[in-house]
Amino acid sequence: MKELLERLFKTLLIVTSLFTIILVVSICLRVSSLTIPLLSDEMNAALRKEAFFESHSTNGLMAALEEMKWMYCSYNGVWFSAFIYDFFLKLDSSGIIDPLYLRIIMTLGASLFFISVFVFIYSLFKEIIVKERILYILVLYAGYIFIFTSSKSWKNVFNWYIGMMSYAVPLSIAFLSIALTRLVRSNRGMIISSILAFCAAGSALCIPALLCFILLLISLHDNEKRKWSVFISSLVSALINVGSPGNYLRHAAASPEGYNLSLVFRQTWNDYVDSVLLYLKSPFFGVFFIIIVYVGIMSGIHIYSIEKEVLFYGLFMFLPFVIIFPIELGYAARGLNNRTSFIVDISIVLELVCFAFVLGVFINRIKKYVSSRILVYCMIVFLFVSLIIGVYRFESIITVRLFASVKEYMEYTKKILDKYEYLKNTGVRIIEIRESELPKPLELYERFYLTEDPDSPMERWVCLYLDKDYLIYVDDVDSY
Repeated sequence: MKELLERLFKTLLIVTSLFTIILVVSICLRVSSLTIPLLSDEMNAALRKEAFFESHSTNGLMAALEEMKWMYCSYNGVWFSAFIYDFFLKLDSSGIIDPLYLRIIMTLGASLFFISVFVFIYSLFKEIIVKERILYILVLYAGYIFIFTSSKSWKNVFNWYIGMMSYAVPLSIAFLSIALTRLVRSNRGMIISSILAFCAAGSALCIPALLCFILLLISLHDNEKRKWSVFISSLVSALINVGSPGNYLRHAAASPEGYNLSLVFRQTWNDYVDSVLLYLKSPFFGVFFIIIVYVGIMSGIHIYSIEKEVLFYGLFMFLPFVIIFPIELGYAARGLNNRTSFIVDISIVLELVCFAFVLGVFINRIKKYVSSRILVYCMIVFLFVSLIIGVYRFESIITVRLFASVKEYMEYTKKILDKYEYLKNTGVRIIEIRESELPKPLELYERFYLTEDPDSPMERWVCLYLDKDYLIYVDDVDSY
């Protein structure tokens, strides 16, 4: 009877994990496949690329290098992100971003992200999980992606080209570098990992912070010279990133009075607490938490290595602070925006997964001193309460709401593209756009927006993008 119950429970875990993975990944890929040019940043990037083509040549590699140089010297140190988003930005004959190509690139970027997360989770827990390794890693992966996609922070990443190329793709490369460092023993593998780490660190500062911290933990844990070389590669690239003149120009504009470290530390703590509380209130978080605790109990970790492994995974508790601090330092403690919240959420969920796993390992260690019946009762009560809260708030799960609103967003993007085409082809050089003429935006997706200042960069870029002389925006709708 006991063996039958164990088989039924494992079957339930497999089915639940696969269903969760398919649900989350398919919806995120679908959302990415509907991306269209919406925001001024990608229009401005298209304009710079078109200007380079007109004044120099149609060499895409040279245009990307020029964009990388401009970004590093004038804006911030994300040299690698600037290179890839310009290199993969395809314009049609009239200088407009090709919508079909954009959707293909976004879908591939989202696919790369979910693959890299799986490889990363596998590499992180492969050696410590001895029993039923594939099953439990699938459970960890399903819980990980379900929890972090239950917030809105990834809207700027999966639904915006610049966000995808500046955050999701470099983070994917960082995860692949970490996985190679953990899994591959050859010199060739370490060289590839070092190259990937060097590239990934040339992106938004929160990503090299994550990468360098995890690689440092791995290097200290494994104490192999080849792995230290990967960490040094990421650190050198991160220092090149930090040394960008553009970083200091932006900070000076945002905070003329200089750096206020006490304010930065305080804001870092506030951001961390707010983000953790968000996930603790997330539907079904308790369910996956208790399942991950169960994985820790059943992992079969070797007793001789338990203290070392618990210390290794326990140090991941500091990862969110390492990531949030440079964000607040660079942005003068103004809080997290949507896309930086995405990276912070990734780290916090990883922290919570590691905490639950270590808790399970600890329970496995002390269960001979505590009644198994008491432990089971505590887990059942926790699971029951979590299920009640989760079912009550089922409609607030982001992936569920996205699934329900995909059709509406398809209609929204079609109307926006039709609007682009109409404005591009009209012979009028001065155009007026009324808010009431635009489709109603959806909360969970990126939206096309303008301001009422005709001389703002947003208006100028959209105007040039549509090949017009002047654009007037009228907000004739109170609110949505």
